Amino acid sequence: MNQRIIGLVFIAVPLLVLHFFIWPDFQTAQSTTDWPSVDGQIMSSYLSEEVDRDGKTKYKPEVKYEYTVDGQSYLSYQILWGSHKTSYSWILKLYAQGIVDEYPKGKTTVFYNPDKPSQAVLKQGVTTMLWVMLCGLVLTILAGVKVLIGRQAG
Repeated sequence: MNQRIIGLVFIAVPLLVLHFFIWPDFQTAQSTTDWPSVDGQIMSSYLSEEVDRDGKTKYKPEVKYEYTVDGQSYLSYQILWGSHKTSYSWILKLYAQGIVDEYPKGKTTVFYNPDKPSQAVLKQGVTTMLWVMLCGLVLTILAGVKVLIGRQAG
């Protein structure tokens, strides 16, 4: 395959993924640092297990909490913005268990989106996984640029 096409693919595909999937979540996760807080109640906190198609066990921290904003009660499961999508391999089982241990049943602080109070988190900021995906996409784009520049120089 032509180097120019490879370079363009290495630029275009990550840009599309970044624009439509990663960047919106990244911006919302970043905005959680400005969200107001209310008292909440953790209803349950446990580590769930699921087996994927390859037969490997994945672990997911499940934290269910409720909170009230302007007299309206809400229920949520999101710890960090985007974290509800994350399962951990057996290697990271202790990490997932640590998240559960950090949020035992009882009172907690909940940060909610003032424009859409049904959106809430227990921890503000961007997940490590989101940072890793963002960095990976940027590095892939840079590799595409290098392929294009290398083609022009040669």
